[in-house]
Amino acid sequence: MKWIMMFFFLCTASTLKAEIPLPGPVKVELLTNVANVKPGDTFTLGVLFRIKPGWHIYWKNPGDSGLPTSVKFALTDEFSVGQLRWPVPARFYRSGDIIDYGYAESVLLSANVKAPAELSSGSTVPIRANISWLSCEKICIPGHANLELKLAVSEMAAPVNSELFAQWEERLPSDSELARNPFAAQITGSINAQGTPSTFTVLLDWKFPPVNVEWFPEVDGAFDIVNLLYKTEGKQTHITFTAMIFPGQGLSSNFLETLVAYTDAKGKRKGVKLPIQLRGAINPKNK
Repeated sequence: MKWIMMFFFLCTASTLKAEIPLPGPVKVELLTNVANVKPGDTFTLGVLFRIKPGWHIYWKNPGDSGLPTSVKFALTDEFSVGQLRWPVPARFYRSGDIIDYGYAESVLLSANVKAPAELSSGSTVPIRANISWLSCEKICIPGHANLELKLAVSEMAAPVNSELFAQWEERLPSDSELARNPFAAQITGSINAQGTPSTFTVLLDWKFPPVNVEWFPEVDGAFDIVNLLYKTEGKQTHITFTAMIFPGQGLSSNFLETLVAYTDAKGKRKGVKLPIQLRGAINPKNK
């Protein structure tokens, strides 16, 4: 059960970073890693959330409750904006055995942007971000902001906010196909044609004894994940879960995107993307 106080705040700014001081527990800034845009180059946009101690906001899968944080960047059609990049989340345990997935203290959600080669030097590029979030402690408060900044176009793109962007780049999950992947994965299980509950087992063999291993599935509107259990002993992690297909639903993908999080020997929180093949997508029309 949640008690939600509604508030709405709208602000625009035209600087190298846009920030709004909110009356609630979250402040947001729109940032770039360049002081100006070079034609044809790639740069990074980010929204930095600063979160009051004791509060948290949500990952793209919020867990047992809450709402996903939303960041939508808007540029002219000539720009190509990549997917939103999410750092490794944390778990938050709330009363009633509720587990939330999200972030405390601060987080930078970012995306890479490819600029068109035809930009004219001396012109300006407007960048907008529509942002919404839900922050929770004992109560939950939704927030919303529209931010804007303008960057000049120049043949020389000077870097800015380099340390901040590098810090959060390290917290992004890596791909499991990389050679430096810290584990080998064995996955068994399959979605059946009847749509009845299907059990999956994931066995991770680590190259070193891991610490604080956690598993985060992304959201799929066709099914729910229940009976989740995972345990790490020595250099092995066992994960089991059941996929419960919603009546009349078909899978949007044959893969469930998941994330394995752990703490490395230096005490840094790391993450590895681990797609799980669901096999046998269900088409309710063919039942």
